[in-house]
Amino acid sequence: MLRTLLFVLFFSCHCKALTQTLIMGNGQTLTEKICMEGVDIYDDGGPNGNYGNDFDGSVYLYTTSGADITLTGTFNVETNYDYITVFDGTTQIATYTGSGSVNVVATSGAIRIAFQSDGSVNRSGFQFHASAPNDTYQCNLNASNLNISNLTSSSCTLTWEGSGTNLLLDYGNGPVPVSGNNYHLTGLSASTSYIARLYELVDSAETCCSLILHFRTPIQGGHGNR
Repeated sequence: MLRTLLFVLFFSCHCKALTQTLIMGNGQTLTEKICMEGVDIYDDGGPNGNYGNDFDGSVYLYTTSGADITLTGTFNVETNYDYITVFDGTTQIATYTGSGSVNVVATSGAIRIAFQSDGSVNRSGFQFHASAPNDTYQCNLNASNLNISNLTSSSCTLTWEGSGTNLLLDYGNGPVPVSGNNYHLTGLSASTSYIARLYELVDSAETCCSLILHFRTPIQGGHGNR
């Protein structure tokens, strides 16, 4: 099954209100920097679906300044069989099962959220928000809502809102100049993970000033996103 890891960052006129949305991938441990107003984190079922069986994945988030990271939200998983574990850096600070709410602070400047499920009983999972309000950046990007459509084993279309003066798109083959609000990717390999990054030339050194989309192509003859 295709696991889609999606980051969507929203631009504001003050250049200080970027928010990410992250959907965990099974069998993955991903490391990302927290940007602007933080990260919305979901299990593999996303905001509206149930998580899958035999899930084992985690996310490691950090700040460049070492600022505190606050994790809040709610969870609903199978009691005593499915577990969410939170680490402040490498130190375990909380474990959750069943249903309830979360409000913890990681003071090391890094937080890891791990989720494991067994082979039965799928529930709505979790919806968390990790934020580091004292860790901010100044960005020039005037685009938002990077999305994917028409995903096949060899191609897809990326779309976004807004525009830019010197927009660049990089999905593994080096940056290419783009204009308008979409770009069609071809020559992709089946069952392969890609990272697409849309950014302004002047922001090339700062990933927190980018729109970033993680996606995986289906196997040959697959049906794309579930």
